[in-house]
Amino acid sequence: MTGDHRPTLLGRPIPASFGVVRVNIPAGGERPTDASEWGSALMVVEEGSVEVETTSGAARTFHHGDLICLEWLAVRTLRNPGPGVARLVAVRPPLDPHGLDPDPEGVLHMRYRTTIASGGGNTTGVPVPDEVMTALNAGRKPAVTVTVGAHTYRSSVATVDGRPMISLSAANREAAGVKAGDEVDVEVALDTAPRVVSVPDDFAAALDAEPAARRTFDGISYSNQRWHVESVTGAKTDETRQRRIAKSVDMLREGRAR
Repeated sequence: MTGDHRPTLLGRPIPASFGVVRVNIPAGGERPTDASEWGSALMVVEEGSVEVETTSGAARTFHHGDLICLEWLAVRTLRNPGPGVARLVAVRPPLDPHGLDPDPEGVLHMRYRTTIASGGGNTTGVPVPDEVMTALNAGRKPAVTVTVGAHTYRSSVATVDGRPMISLSAANREAAGVKAGDEVDVEVALDTAPRVVSVPDDFAAALDAEPAARRTFDGISYSNQRWHVESVTGAKTDETRQRRIAKSVDMLREGRAR
């Protein structure tokens, strides 16, 4: 958590050494999870209602002000059955001297609070504190998974205006329900899983028809492959989609990544 303000639980300040996770679930939404994510945690429903479903299929709904001991529950899904957003806060004692939270596979999950930064126009990003970069210990541009609210996506840390930043696209902003200037809870972890871009059939066929373009595409980085694919899938009309496919193929045929 950053800043001087410390959150409270049931009106009492939470010690700075304790881990705090805030979860916002939109109306009718759900957050798949597992028991290991909430070990030793107490959760309070700050607003709305939440249905907790366990791995056995049993479910119970908790309401505003209810306190839930998640350590005793094999949680599978947190679901919002109400008409408005459900706001939850989970608190647990520090798991190690540095406030790092390793999952069962030893991957460290760093949780902190920050403000969505605007890069001008439609560009936004998630700032990454220096202490988080130090704890990740994976260089200046690590591949990461990032969770904003209840939405998780894959990205990489970049340096923007001299500070570490994770891109937050318009699609990811919409999925997370946030905008530039919003104060949000963030969870960042190293992404060690293989990165493979799913190429749409029409784009793949166009690449296969141009061997030079296909060779370039197969040899460029995951982020550049994703840039081309998202350009195609982000088109609003078929005409625009075909125009973007042709533009990408031309670019790749010339050996240019983007």
